[in-house]
Amino acid sequence: MQYDRVIKGALVATMGSVLAIGAGNVMADVHENATDSDSFDVELNVFEPISVEVSEEADLPEAIVEGDEASDDYTFSVSGEDEADFTYWTEHRYDADEGLDLNEGVSDGSGEVGEDDIDGTLTVEAEEAGEYEITVEATAEYDL
Repeated sequence: MQYDRVIKGALVATMGSVLAIGAGNVMADVHENATDSDSFDVELNVFEPISVEVSEEADLPEAIVEGDEASDDYTFSVSGEDEADFTYWTEHRYDADEGLDLNEGVSDGSGEVGEDDIDGTLTVEAEEAGEYEITVEATAEYDL
């Protein structure tokens, strides 16, 4: 009876070894074409930040009379990634709902960094007496 237990135990141990060896053989028999991979590369050009700065402000007189008009040119410089194309727009606005008639800014201009500036003209017609603050703003963005 004790002998039967030793034999049964040996058989169980042997079967476990055969199963373990058999499992190893199955893993070793994986075909060379059973796995695959693929990849791609991405090219990315990172630009310097674009910057807009006032080069020359419009120089209007300190005061004009109702009905009169004042006008002067202005320039903004654009810096950033050399030779990159950019689109720009300018806006003329003032701090009241009425009283002045301002010409519109440039709605859609374009240029090349390092070659072109943003040039414009500010024209103001005084319709109503008062004190006003006029803002001229230029915005540029890369044409990506």
